[in-house]
Amino acid sequence: MNFDRIAPWYSAIEKLTAGGLVQKCRLRHIARLNGAKRVLILGEGTGLFLVELLRLNTTVRVEVVESSREMIRITRQRIEESDLDAMRVRFINKDVRDWMPETKVYDGIVTHFFFDCFTADELTKLVPAIASGAGERCEWLFSDFSVPERGLTRIRAKVIHEVMYLFFRMTTNLSACALHDPSALLTESGFALAEREEKSVGLLRCDVWHREARKESTTATSSSAAFAPATTE
Repeated sequence: MNFDRIAPWYSAIEKLTAGGLVQKCRLRHIARLNGAKRVLILGEGTGLFLVELLRLNTTVRVEVVESSREMIRITRQRIEESDLDAMRVRFINKDVRDWMPETKVYDGIVTHFFFDCFTADELTKLVPAIASGAGERCEWLFSDFSVPERGLTRIRAKVIHEVMYLFFRMTTNLSACALHDPSALLTESGFALAEREEKSVGLLRCDVWHREARKESTTATSSSAAFAPATTE
């Protein structure tokens, strides 16, 4: 899977095919991270969400795991053009399947239009691995495509998804060929659905998943681990 080839046109493709709907999904619950101190973003793409997060939360530290060097370059440029502090962001240029987070350090996790890139078997390993980085109180912002349960809207979504996967498999060597709902895996990983909003009659959804502090916990989980300046690994 490599998005380098389409990275320069990714935002244009998104706008042409979905207007501003995808970005609206990304930003729908961003206010939940207003007080977050340390946030993990997986597959940020061209930085559209990250820039708005840095504007909203002026003290947050963010780690971005992104496999595409070109996406990282575009995101860095977007941050610079927005006059935001790039030192608050650490870029990790790795395939998330070959990476593990620090344990229990994030009070915010963001996976926007990210899980649709993986097979069901990959998600079974990936979701718990990501969840291991969540602190005792963590907000997980998740948005993606979805499939309505019945009717013409379900048929419409299926057709759109088939076209979408065909395009990305041809241009990025995407491993997935179908959409898989990670909700059960999030629940098994200790998260509960706090809020959900559907858009375009069920074609997309914007979720907030929340992890409450465990009652038996007697000490707060520290999120003050050393934070490296903005680098690309």
